[in-house]
Amino acid sequence: MNKRFEKVLSQTISIIILIIFVTTIISMKSPIWLVTYIWAFAFLLAWILMLVFALHILLQKDAFGFSILTAILTALAFGLLSIPAILVLSRFVPQMPSTISFANQLLNQNSQMILYTSLIVLYVFHLINSLKLKRFMSKNKDLSEESLAYDYEDTSDNNLFDDNLKAENEEITLENTNISSEDLKIGEKIVFESNNDEKIEYNTEKVIFVEDLTDEDLINKEGEGNNG
Repeated sequence: MNKRFEKVLSQTISIIILIIFVTTIISMKSPIWLVTYIWAFAFLLAWILMLVFALHILLQKDAFGFSILTAILTALAFGLLSIPAILVLSRFVPQMPSTISFANQLLNQNSQMILYTSLIVLYVFHLINSLKLKRFMSKNKDLSEESLAYDYEDTSDNNLFDDNLKAENEEITLENTNISSEDLKIGEKIVFESNNDEKIEYNTEKVIFVEDLTDEDLINKEGEGNNG
């Protein structure tokens, strides 16, 4: 959010300074009162935005090196352009002084050159700063998109792995269920067949105790064994 605001400020200052130069050229060829007022409002707006930009950047902890340099130059330009800005304000505010002179004659004689030189320097630096911020923001956007795409691929792979693992588990469970069902059927069949086919035979022959046998019976048994 701070970088975007800084970019907007730099772009706005650059555009307003360009408007100042265009209106200056137009007023030199054909002085029109509307162009003069446009120049005055543009100059005052640029002067106010210079202060906003300088404070915004110098109060930040994560500002870029070039942004800090631009903010320092903007603050210096704000100080140099304060006198012309007060003179422009005197057109709209009667309480403001309409004439201000410096103690240094060099400044009095070269006030216009100082004004437009400061504007040219600010235009160049703010234009470069806005381009650098645009490149930085686009690079961060690409990196964030790549990171999101990478995270999405990881999530998709994990989901695919989970789906495959789930499918394999379901197949194994189904196979175990089928095997258990077959075993159960086989077991039931075995139990059922064993219960139906098994025939229990009881020996109903008369049991003869050895003590009841006589010698004749033993001789007869031996004879039967030999005949058999």
